[in-house]
Amino acid sequence: MENSLEKVKELAKMFLRMPIHESELSPIVVIHPIWQSGIINTKKYGLLNILENPDKMEDAYSEYEDYIDAYDNVSTLISLLITNPYKLVFFKYISEYLNEKEYADALRIAYTSSEAPNIDINVSKSELIRFFKNANKKHLMDEKENQKYNNLPEVITVYRGASTDKKTEEAYKGISWSTSLKQAKWFAERYSKIDDRCSMLVKAKINKKYILGFFDDEDEVVIDYNKIFDLEFLK
Repeated sequence: MENSLEKVKELAKMFLRMPIHESELSPIVVIHPIWQSGIINTKKYGLLNILENPDKMEDAYSEYEDYIDAYDNVSTLISLLITNPYKLVFFKYISEYLNEKEYADALRIAYTSSEAPNIDINVSKSELIRFFKNANKKHLMDEKENQKYNNLPEVITVYRGASTDKKTEEAYKGISWSTSLKQAKWFAERYSKIDDRCSMLVKAKINKKYILGFFDDEDEVVIDYNKIFDLEFLK
């Protein structure tokens, strides 16, 4: 029977062969689960423009499959090999093969590496909530975060700030909130001077049992937003 790492490597090789999508900055920047640039370093060809050399792609795939085989644990593979926009969907497909610790470690890496997990087109918010509910908090959070989580009161005031294309009451429906009003304000205003997005800032209360994770860097709490109450729009 295959162990979890071998199954993860097998799926990584499938992701490796997914289509390469060009961007406005191609070939310097491409959209792909493994490659961030359309110019890659290979042993056989040196620097190779993979957008202009389809005849050499099989050699490139073979070489990178060897790189995949060299990984000795799941966390390092998802952290270093999979590009950030694809980490959550990669986790989605590997999650069933992971043990308890691998699952929590990989989920943390995938979630915290994602710029906008609440609007990931490949992973729904309901799926994210389910992923976090299935994670063992002891492994999901570090010792300091677990201690802070354990010391939280039974009812917590949380805040959510976001930049949205259109101001709507639906915009509060995300799993990423904060115990810090200051931090939530930063998220609400970070794009306000760059484009025409609307800033949204909300306050709510939630029972501790519906907090699915606590990440100390941004006083972030991952919550089941279906369970909030006393919702108040501050902006």
